[in-house]
Amino acid sequence: MRLFKKIAIVGTGLIGGSIAMAVKEKGLAGEVIGVSRHKNNLILARRKHIIDKGSQDLRSIAQADLVILATPVETVLKLADRICR
Repeated sequence: MRLFKKIAIVGTGLIGGSIAMAVKEKGLAGEVIGVSRHKNNLILARRKHIIDKGSQDLRSIAQADLVILATPVETVLKLADRICR
C-alpha cells in the first residue's frame, strides 16, 4: 500500500540503501530519491533499482513527503539544520 508520493533518503550507503530497498519492495512510495555525497553510491543504487532518482544536491528533497537521514550520527544534526532552513 502506497503511503507516500515521494520519499527522500539522505545517505545511500548500507543503511539508507536497505531502507530504500524495503520501501520499494513494500510499495510504500511512488518515488524514492537518494541523496549522497558519493556519486558512485547513487549510480549503484540506481543501477540496482534501489532508488528512482539520485542527486548530490540536498535541494532535490524539497517536494518529499518523508525525509530519512541515513548518515553517520555526527552529521545528522548538521543536515537537519540545513534542511529545515
